[in-house]
Amino acid sequence: NDLWEYDAGINSWTQKANFPGNVRAEGISFVSNGIAYFGMGKFGNTSYNDIWKWDPNNNIWTLVTTFPGSARIDPATITLCGKIFFISGWLASQSATTKEVWMFDPAIISWTQLSNFPGASSLDQAYFEIGNKGYIATGYDYSNPPSQELWEFAPSLINLSVASNTSICIGGSTTLTASVGVNYSWNNGATTTSIVVSPSTSTTYS
Repeated sequence: NDLWEYDAGINSWTQKANFPGNVRAEGISFVSNGIAYFGMGKFGNTSYNDIWKWDPNNNIWTLVTTFPGSARIDPATITLCGKIFFISGWLASQSATTKEVWMFDPAIISWTQLSNFPGASSLDQAYFEIGNKGYIATGYDYSNPPSQELWEFAPSLINLSVASNTSICIGGSTTLTASVGVNYSWNNGATTTSIVVSPSTSTTYS
């Protein structure tokens, strides 16, 4: 359960705080906004659903959330637009792979199940991100030949929030914010993430 930091600039290793959860293998890991996350995995016949975060600023581990689906090992873990996508993997309770796709939002600690992965269900896939797209390749399960597929994944994740009430007085204003996009185009011509609006009548912005 030990954690080590490697500094490539000086070729040096430093031991950090031990992982406080159960010892395990085949867990998942990812980084979001400078925070490292680790969890899931198994030890012997026991599988885990917990997700922990490690903050390099204070060297502290914190239990963040429990994955709401069936315990699994080796899902592809793709980070896009501030969200983490858990794709496929091995369901220990069913002794089978799955096509399930789950999205985790570390900003608000929420899980959303998405449409199933259309490719071959498998574990130990190769996966990576280029720009705002994710890629999953190869993988295997225990009852079929290894997959040779390569899939591209491009989520649609634009979120819209209102800084205050949706009803404002004449002469008042409010801020509309779209998040996790790349380029923005509002119907008033603005191209920024947020816009301040002061409508004189009931108005829809998109």
